[in-house]
Amino acid sequence: MAIVASIWYLAMTSILTVGQYYIERYYARGAQRELPMTPFQRFRQLLVTFHAPPPDVPLSVPVGRR
Repeated sequence: MAIVASIWYLAMTSILTVGQYYIERYYARGAQRELPMTPFQRFRQLLVTFHAPPPDVPLSVPVGRR
């Protein structure tokens, strides 16, 4: 029973924590110029920047002709 109660507690607090994050983000709109990125937006940006070439490498010049 203690394991079931602890799993239930973990699930409920996780759901409520995510809900609280979005509620606080909603009410912070007037306090900041830009809203902080959501965890999903941060993850999506991480994927995009992970595959991007370094900024100092031009895309039109072949690697062997530097």
